[in-house]
Amino acid sequence: MKTLPLLLLGLALLGCKEGTQDKKETLKTLPETPPPLAMEPSPTTGKTLMENQCYVCHSATATEENRIGPPMAAIKARYLKDHPERADFVAALWQFVEQPSTEKAKMRGAVKRFGIMPYQAFPKDDITAIASYMYDYKIEEPT
Repeated sequence: MKTLPLLLLGLALLGCKEGTQDKKETLKTLPETPPPLAMEPSPTTGKTLMENQCYVCHSATATEENRIGPPMAAIKARYLKDHPERADFVAALWQFVEQPSTEKAKMRGAVKRFGIMPYQAFPKDDITAIASYMYDYKIEEPT
């Protein structure tokens, strides 16, 4: 009678050991680099967000008298001077838009003319999509 429980225990241990081996082999086949945490925003999303959220104040088609803020093309050009790498460009735009301040402003002339951009509760994902689009594509310039 005592041998049956010992036999079952032995089989269970062997089964666990084999299961562990299978897991180790499975782990070896996983890719070395993990997939990105977030997907890259689509250009269409960035463009649409920019047109709907930014062009209210930063339109390229506004006349000089009706302009509320610098056009997006001017913002892009200024940020590219200090941040020629895409990731830095996107991060710098977010850093300013997250909490606009005179200290963070890169466009001193625009701040003098229009004042500091008022705080807007934009989600980081939206600003990332807009900044990515700005960096990757030609932005409409004032006429």
